[in-house]
Amino acid sequence: MKQYINGIYDPMLIITDSDNKKLYTIEPSFKYQSFKEYYTKESILHRNWKGNRAKKIKCVDWNWEWSFVDAVYNEDLTKLINLENEEINNPTNKIWLVPHKENQTRKFHVIIKDEIREIDTWPDFNYAENTPNKGYIINFLLATMEKTIRIIDPNAIMYYGCPPELIEGILKT
Repeated sequence: MKQYINGIYDPMLIITDSDNKKLYTIEPSFKYQSFKEYYTKESILHRNWKGNRAKKIKCVDWNWEWSFVDAVYNEDLTKLINLENEEINNPTNKIWLVPHKENQTRKFHVIIKDEIREIDTWPDFNYAENTPNKGYIINFLLATMEKTIRIIDPNAIMYYGCPPELIEGILKT
C-alpha cells in the first residue's frame, strides 16, 4: 500500500496558448532540493450576536514552492528564467503545473509569484566550470479558484486497459 498522496514523481510545467493549445513542456533535470505543495482554505469568519462563531468557506487556494537552494544547474535555471520571460512577453499564454507527472489529471493553472530571487555562486568549488549556482526558489500561485482540496489517493487509482488478472495483482500488492 502506498503511503503518500497525490504522487511521488517529479513536477512538470505545460505552457499553452490562450486557446489551451500545448506549446511546450518544461521538465527540469530534477536536481532540486524540494517541491512543496501548500493549500489554504479561505473563509469569512462571523460571530453572531450570541457570540457563536460560524464560517463560510469561499475557496481553496494552492501554492507550490520549487526549491533549488543547494544547487541549480545551468539547464534548469535557464528553463525557469525563460519561463519567467515567457510570462512577461506573452501574457496571454498559460502556465499549467502538474505537481507529479504520473498524475496528469491533477493539473493547475498557475502564475509565477513575483518576488526577489536569489542566484548565488559557490566560491568554495574553486570556480570550476562544473560549479552550479545555488539559492534559487520559485513559487507558483493558483490562477483560478478551487472549491475543494483536490488530492489523489494512488491506492484508489483505476487501471484502465489492463487484463483483470493484472488488476487484481496490482490491487493486492
